Amino acid sequence: HTLENQEKSDYLQAVKCLFESPAKTGIKEPSFLGTASSFVSTKSFSKRSADTLGSDEFSFGTNGVNTTQGTNCVIDGPFANTTLRMDQVYGIDYYDEYCLSREFNQTAFTFANQSYVDECYVKETYNEANFCYVDSPHSCGHLATGGTMENQNASPGDPIFFLHHANLDRLWWDWQLANLSSRLTDMSGQLIPPTFIMEQNRWLTPSAAYLDYDGDAGNDTTLNHVLWMAEIIPNKTIADVMDLRSELLCTEYIVAEK
Repeated sequence: HTLENQEKSDYLQAVKCLFESPAKTGIKEPSFLGTASSFVSTKSFSKRSADTLGSDEFSFGTNGVNTTQGTNCVIDGPFANTTLRMDQVYGIDYYDEYCLSREFNQTAFTFANQSYVDECYVKETYNEANFCYVDSPHSCGHLATGGTMENQNASPGDPIFFLHHANLDRLWWDWQLANLSSRLTDMSGQLIPPTFIMEQNRWLTPSAAYLDYDGDAGNDTTLNHVLWMAEIIPNKTIADVMDLRSELLCTEYIVAEK
């Protein structure tokens, strides 16, 4: 299924509405605690991105340009001249207010193509697949879009972020479906990244308030790990969201018609 122009417009207007609505959680700007960096899995950047990245009212805007406000600001499309404000909660203090920016990197786009997705698909364990998807399809999309998307803390400020991560979720589900009986319970990996990664990205170590409820005794992720839902819905565990078909998620990904 592909979206008609009216459906695209409705989606974009809904995103703009969320941008402009008052915060209900006390968090004024989105922050993403994790490794964030890539766009969508593409066989051809020019073919697949044409409907997403464009200057018309049915797309997300194009590449950024240099302006007096900042570097590579997006000045066309529904999110033209958007100002973002970094929340100070996580200790990010090198700027407070900036524009939504993009700086396309064609080389990075090539590393998010279908061949790299296929390479990840054949991995046997969650840990192997996770590292593979994070390394190429995930990271290269953030780097290929550049600007706001390249900043690991600020990246949710670009609406493309949510399309990108929804696609990554789809790729993970495709991988699970290849051996569903075992992959619905296959979970592992470090809860907290190595120190050098934390320092490189200016991330703060989670406080006791987070660690006290996370459900894991050490630094290894298990199905019992608690996912904080910011009081939007009750907190859930990883086990609760492993099956896309569950009553909680009740989701299906549909392959677009060619």
